[in-house]
Amino acid sequence: MDSTSGKQTMQKDKRVYKFYPTGQVNMVLDPNNKLKSDDDYRKAFNRRINETSMSKGATLFEGYYQIRDNKMVIQFVNQPLRQFYYTYTFLAEQQFIIVNQTHVGRGKIKDKYFTSNYKEIYQFEPKPVDGYLAPNW
Repeated sequence: MDSTSGKQTMQKDKRVYKFYPTGQVNMVLDPNNKLKSDDDYRKAFNRRINETSMSKGATLFEGYYQIRDNKMVIQFVNQPLRQFYYTYTFLAEQQFIIVNQTHVGRGKIKDKYFTSNYKEIYQFEPKPVDGYLAPNW
């Protein structure tokens, strides 16, 4: 869901993020809302990692994250543009809230990058890493 200038709309595509303990993060889109169980998520992420390993390429979204207190910054590169982008989020109980996505800030955790009327709210649940392939980047 996003909230811009008080208007709330639902995201068209469901996004699922996987944060690895090694600092990497990946995302898969679920436009048809087919991912329902932990096993579905695991298969989707493992398929993405296998596909990129076989093609020796990169996915459209793979990056790194850092956390400080209740703030998280996700850094990823837009592959076609070779441009770094940063997603600034707040962590709350069982949620992470995206408040800014930009190419500025170099991933620094500074208050000025966390101020925005924009919000995307995601359910945030720790899951065991058992059964997930390790990231290949």
